[in-house]
Amino acid sequence: MSLNISSRMKPGCREESLRSDRGDGFTLIEILIATSILTLGLVGILALFPVAIKAGSSVVESSNAVVIGQSVVDSIRSGIRNSKGLSKYQHSYFLLRHDGVEDKAPSDPKLVSPKGDYYILLPRFKTGRKFRGRSARADSLSRGKLFIYPESDTRTPSGGGNALAADDDGDDFQKENESGDRRETYRVLKVYRLGQKLIPGGDPDDIGGFDAAFLSGKRVLSDMTIETLRQYSYAIKVRNSYYDADYSESAGSYTPANKLYHFTVLIFRGFPERELRSDETIEPVMKVYFEAAI
Repeated sequence: MSLNISSRMKPGCREESLRSDRGDGFTLIEILIATSILTLGLVGILALFPVAIKAGSSVVESSNAVVIGQSVVDSIRSGIRNSKGLSKYQHSYFLLRHDGVEDKAPSDPKLVSPKGDYYILLPRFKTGRKFRGRSARADSLSRGKLFIYPESDTRTPSGGGNALAADDDGDDFQKENESGDRRETYRVLKVYRLGQKLIPGGDPDDIGGFDAAFLSGKRVLSDMTIETLRQYSYAIKVRNSYYDADYSESAGSYTPANKLYHFTVLIFRGFPERELRSDETIEPVMKVYFEAAI
């Protein structure tokens, strides 16, 4: 008895059998390639987070600075309009009323003191002062005074009301550029600090003073103890405007009128409490420029 096996393996049957035995999974190399691609993608996405956080922080900081700057500008314009006066030297000043001003401005104009940090004396030229030549207008600015407030001169604050004797902040600091030339600029040594008196009767420097009993008694929000405004401060720079008077081509001279002033509101964040070194300056996060006439 003979057993006749006549069945044959069809072409491709062995390959299909091997493929079915191996299954449809991935090889180690395929897994490594996929993992590498996934890692590179995740690294690229994660790298965007610091950029997005920084951009978001910058937007918030700029928004806060804009609000603060507009508020200070409004206070300056209001002071020039409603709280303007003449010192005993007949030099113009106005009173600044805004958060950050520590000294309370008196209601009686006769009691106004040049020592108060509310006192903003305006720079001026001597009456009848003329500048000649084609660069007369520009020369007037380089020779004019520049005042920074709050006043940092402790010897004679605001010149005692004399704008011609007051300290010119433009000569406080000299800076070298890349070519080695020295140019005069200004230094901000003091600032008006915002948000220091948000809670009446509370000491913002003493966190222990803002306990639950205090907050309940004053009926204030606990969020005010960490108010965002307290992170900011500002200073005011003022000088005669470039357009203070007209230049006469026929006369060839420029005579300042002492009527138009150029203001710059400098907004800082994290200005140090300590006294700055002689070679140290702090850059503001924003500068707001405007002009006002008296």
